[in-house]
Amino acid sequence: MNVQNLPNDLPLERTVIKKFMSGAKMDALQAWATMLEDDDFYDDQCKRAFAGIKVCLMRARTPDIGTLCATKYILNSEITNIMSAPVSTAKMKQHIELLKEYAMKRAVIYYAEELQGKMLGSTTPKDDAIDMVSKLNAVCQKKSIGNLMSTRKTVYDTLQMLREGNSADSKLRVFFNVDFMDSCLLAFRREVVVIAANSGGGKTSLGLTCLLNQVLTGQQRIAYFCNESDTTKLMAKLFSQYVGCSFVKLLLHSDELTQDELSRLKEVSELMEKNEDKIHLYGAGSYEHTVAGITSVVQEIQEQHGQIDMIYVDYLQDMTPPSEYKPESADAIAYNIQGIKNLCQRTNSACCVLCQINRDASKPDVGRYTMSCLKGSSKIENVASIVVFLQKAKFKKDVMKVIDEQPVVPIWFYTDKTRDQESIFRTFGFLKKCAKFVNYTAPSIPRYDAKYNPEPVNDRR
Repeated sequence: MNVQNLPNDLPLERTVIKKFMSGAKMDALQAWATMLEDDDFYDDQCKRAFAGIKVCLMRARTPDIGTLCATKYILNSEITNIMSAPVSTAKMKQHIELLKEYAMKRAVIYYAEELQGKMLGSTTPKDDAIDMVSKLNAVCQKKSIGNLMSTRKTVYDTLQMLREGNSADSKLRVFFNVDFMDSCLLAFRREVVVIAANSGGGKTSLGLTCLLNQVLTGQQRIAYFCNESDTTKLMAKLFSQYVGCSFVKLLLHSDELTQDELSRLKEVSELMEKNEDKIHLYGAGSYEHTVAGITSVVQEIQEQHGQIDMIYVDYLQDMTPPSEYKPESADAIAYNIQGIKNLCQRTNSACCVLCQINRDASKPDVGRYTMSCLKGSSKIENVASIVVFLQKAKFKKDVMKVIDEQPVVPIWFYTDKTRDQESIFRTFGFLKKCAKFVNYTAPSIPRYDAKYNPEPVNDRR
């Protein structure tokens, strides 16, 4: 990179330093200093002079020539060069804004050259480009002074938010439209809810249960991304839940469907067609299961149809990271979940990320899951507003044998980490016939009532 060609304005930089040495009040000097960073200056002398100014202000001393030289960051002769800057009547804030614009230009040029070099050998160009866009957004925010927040407006917005908190058109949260979910789990806009389970633990079934109920209301726009099944198979699973028959019967034995099942199949197919602009279902092969792939689809949906209310990502550890990360490494998981969090913040959507636990944690003798059961758990805990686990309820073996024979299996739904919400421990029902989650009522088992204990077996807590 030819550093001589990078944008800069030496007279402007010297003017800013000179303003610091003009004898302004200490509180004004300290306020100016908080607006600036070292890399806002391009000239080496001005950069060192600013470092000396910060030392003076830290000691509550006015940065005149004597005190500034005493810091040993800059020589007297160099200060003379700086003091030769022309006199300006413009306000200091205007000078700082111009200075930061030059710094932003330099940063953008630097990242553009970095991206050019990366693209030459990139195997995941979309992800690399999305990563660079995130860096550029961060640069723009960092190099912006911004305006002061209005406390009055913040109070008004907060009261408005609280009034709408439990209404269908709430600007604060998005409803799953499943009573046993909405009663305990709040999905806030611009935040990520993580639901974790072992392989085959019901993650996709729960996601589709929520999606189906959200479609039934016709009030929300939902995007669902799943890389495990193709789009038609996912839609068939939704049909199965609505009709109330097994996926296999629907797929292989449709000629055996009852008249009522055929009627419900027609209803759900018409319902999905009616809400084609509200439900956006993407299965394997129809998109790239990466931050870049999901982001591009979501942006296109919003451009064509409007605000997306909730985004489902099924599942986190299956997402492909950029080429510099090893798949399923902690760094890759951190990149992916942060990318999803950034997406839901930009789109003002709620996000539900389905997540898989470690294989060791899914062994039969393991008690309730904890955060340590997740790969990349530290970053997941940091990004997610709440982490909820799905786990098949555990009872004594003879009781479990009877429970397994019932059409509805009890599934624990509980938190190990929550930021703003109350802790959760609920029991949902899994309707095996159509792989759908429902309310759960414990069956009456007279022989086993004394042993029917809802507490976890071998609880690690």
